[in-house]
Amino acid sequence: TETGRVYIAKDADKVVFPASLTKIMTALILFEALEQGRVKPNTRIIVSKNAASLPNLKLGVPAGKTVTIKEAAIALLAKSANDMGAAIGEHLAGGSESKFAKMMTIKARQLGMSKTTFKNGSGVPHPEQVTTARDMAVLCQAIYKRFPKFYHLLGVSSFSYKGRTYKNTNKLLGVVHGMDGGKTGFTRASGHNLATLTKRNGVRIITVVIGTQGSKARDERTHQLIEDTFDLVEQEKRNPRLIPAASKLPSPVLANNLFHKTSFDTLESPQSFQNVPHQALSIPMEYFANAAANSSNQIEPSFEGTIVNAQDLTLGTQSWGIQIGSYRRSSDARKAAGKALQKLSPALVQVAHVSVSESPKKRNLHRARLIGFTQQQAINACKKISKSGLACLTIKPSKSPKLYTAMND
Repeated sequence: TETGRVYIAKDADKVVFPASLTKIMTALILFEALEQGRVKPNTRIIVSKNAASLPNLKLGVPAGKTVTIKEAAIALLAKSANDMGAAIGEHLAGGSESKFAKMMTIKARQLGMSKTTFKNGSGVPHPEQVTTARDMAVLCQAIYKRFPKFYHLLGVSSFSYKGRTYKNTNKLLGVVHGMDGGKTGFTRASGHNLATLTKRNGVRIITVVIGTQGSKARDERTHQLIEDTFDLVEQEKRNPRLIPAASKLPSPVLANNLFHKTSFDTLESPQSFQNVPHQALSIPMEYFANAAANSSNQIEPSFEGTIVNAQDLTLGTQSWGIQIGSYRRSSDARKAAGKALQKLSPALVQVAHVSVSESPKKRNLHRARLIGFTQQQAINACKKISKSGLACLTIKPSKSPKLYTAMND
């Protein structure tokens, strides 16, 4: 639909390990580079010792050998090849996969993925590489809408390389009617994960399942989510009042270019993680055309108190924040924070974290904030945002940790 509403959600905002769902972001940044002409499908990239040493699943290209971007991209998404994730990241970031991971996290912030941090381009286990089902839905939505020319690579059922044929790790392709893209993931810590995109009768939905105990349970849960969501869509068409109001995904910022000269040394993890056994989220996602907030939902900017306690967010000394305004709907607050984020310099984007929280004084208002700054960074950020015509106020650290608990949701 054009609303972008979430129809089914369970623990959609709990922080977990993405495993190979990470490769969707690797692909998105690669597609951006292809679109900009920085690489071409036939560009050859070197497989480093680091890439070649990664565990299965992988394509198995020896260190020092080369593959084309097209070969690497297909193996990345269809076979879930870890070595290709590392090789692509190293090539795009000048030989440094850690630098590429920071580029991935910056892009996540730009898309509104407020609880995601990447530490590598392949999804191999890392204790600080975390995400949520909702953030992964945002990512799937962005890659489909932003890169229709390359999106089909998420639906390649099989491919051949060096005389061998490999099947897609997503076993639901060709089985579930209308499914044309998806990505699997698994580590012992994450459990079995699957993000999919399916279109029927002009309606496209995203489903994200994270943390099932086996691939069969993951596939069954995903299939059921798809059928249940399309049933709800049809019910809503017949009688909109039958379906209760639901939340929306945040609006992504898609115009930013990651490929510029900048320092990636100060990017920090958004929060400590906790593993949960299961997440699920399902959303129809044809709503990019009308992503702007309805102005009638915004009220005059309102600023209250000092509520940031950075220690709860493991941000060290970067404990200052800025407030953009208060909104009746949390979705509008997220959009406002994203719009403000777009106005900042790359150096400030690296340290900023989007925060939307309910006002403790006025329960029907949601505050849009960017947090994680030093005092000087907060002052500079407000100056930059104010020049663009947006309201802005710096907020200093709070001495009361409990006031922070609702933030960064």
